[in-house]
Amino acid sequence: SERKKFEEDLKNTNAQLRLSQKMALIGYWEIDLVSDANYWSDEMFNLFAITKTDKPISLEQFIQLVHPGDRAALSAAFEDVIQNKVPLRAEYRFTVHNAVHHFLTIGATIYNEEGKPLKLAGTIQDITEQKRFESEINRERQLSDSIINSLPGIFYLYTNEGHILRWNKNLEKVSGYSGAEISGMHPLQFFDSEEKDVLEYKIANVFLSGEDSVQANFITKSKEKIPFYFTGIAILYQDQQCLMGVGIDFSERVKAQEKIRQSTEKLHQLTAHLLTIREVERKRIGREIHDELGQQLTAIKMDIAWIDKKIPDDAELLKAKLKSISHLLDGSNQSIRRILNELRPLILDNHGLAEAIEWHGRQFTLNTGIPVNISLPARPVKLPEHIATSVFRVFQESLTNVTRYAKASAVSVSLSINEENISLTIEDNGIGFNPGNVMSKTSFGILGMEERVLSEGGKFELITSPGSGTKIYVSIPLLNIIDANS
Repeated sequence: SERKKFEEDLKNTNAQLRLSQKMALIGYWEIDLVSDANYWSDEMFNLFAITKTDKPISLEQFIQLVHPGDRAALSAAFEDVIQNKVPLRAEYRFTVHNAVHHFLTIGATIYNEEGKPLKLAGTIQDITEQKRFESEINRERQLSDSIINSLPGIFYLYTNEGHILRWNKNLEKVSGYSGAEISGMHPLQFFDSEEKDVLEYKIANVFLSGEDSVQANFITKSKEKIPFYFTGIAILYQDQQCLMGVGIDFSERVKAQEKIRQSTEKLHQLTAHLLTIREVERKRIGREIHDELGQQLTAIKMDIAWIDKKIPDDAELLKAKLKSISHLLDGSNQSIRRILNELRPLILDNHGLAEAIEWHGRQFTLNTGIPVNISLPARPVKLPEHIATSVFRVFQESLTNVTRYAKASAVSVSLSINEENISLTIEDNGIGFNPGNVMSKTSFGILGMEERVLSEGGKFELITSPGSGTKIYVSIPLLNIIDANS
């Protein structure tokens, strides 16, 4: 009974072993080195697509199944196992179906059961599909490496903990660090301390929202600062949340931006200079008109009055003519005063910006019938002449535009002055317009207002749309130049 039970258990164990080998596609073999007799498991015959027979397959026949290019290596490996009793595990090519080459992993060892001949035994497993997958993965890896290394900027891929997993050759070239050095660095080590807080926030935002970008100075190994524009997206790589992105060298763009900034600043300075020259010229012309032409007209009128007294009363026709000439001179004087006010209102020089705005608002209402509601500072403030002139010209041009285009029935104006800035708001209830259409044309009025404000270092805003009126907001910094005692 004990023997039968043992034989039954052994039978079951062998059956389970064969089933396990079949399911794992692992073949088992033994070769008696004395008699050259062998044992092949069923899976061995399946692996080599050989019909199972009772005729033993010798070690030489077994080696003949190996690819001709690998036979010598396997024979030498078996000899090493036999002579030195060193276990073998290696990959070789085998011929299946007399034509197809498969990759098989061979495991072999030497053993000697007590009282039995020396045996060479081992396993074989087909890894052809695994090798194919590995080959495809390697090809994809080579392709991705080629793409990554062909990028014009730097490429990086790192984990949420900051472990850099992949990068391209450009990162090594730009940074000056070797690949071994980069693999042990944290991404924030490439930046200055004053930018690390912003970058740390941006990196965290990529893992939170999926993507982000930032412009920062990249620090090389030699401590050179290079402006870069960095982008990042969150991806799953090797079962880890990672950040993948590229960095583009912005050096040339930054230089171009600086040149544009300098050119723009020079243009603003030139505009301010030209506007100053124009205001000086207006003042000069106005003074000459007032001093010369005004005096001449006054003198002419006095002469006409003298002539009128010398002419007899019965010379009615002549007296009527002199009276007509006197009326023409009065009209000329009014025209001169109007021209002088347009050139440079004397009230702006004599009484200041607030009074000039109030006076010009009244004149605008008299001429157009459109009421102007004006809000002014509670107390007069002395402003630099160039700032007062710029603000007044914007106000003047705005009312001119209301007259020409707005079709408004009311205008509101607000002037505010403090120690930091001066602000002016002009708003009408007219028909409005599309700013894009106007700015694309030769709209020198709006452009002139904006340039005046920008030349003073201020801010100019135009808010309008068809059917909703127009609002102009101007703010100019005073930089503590107001006389607080005035």
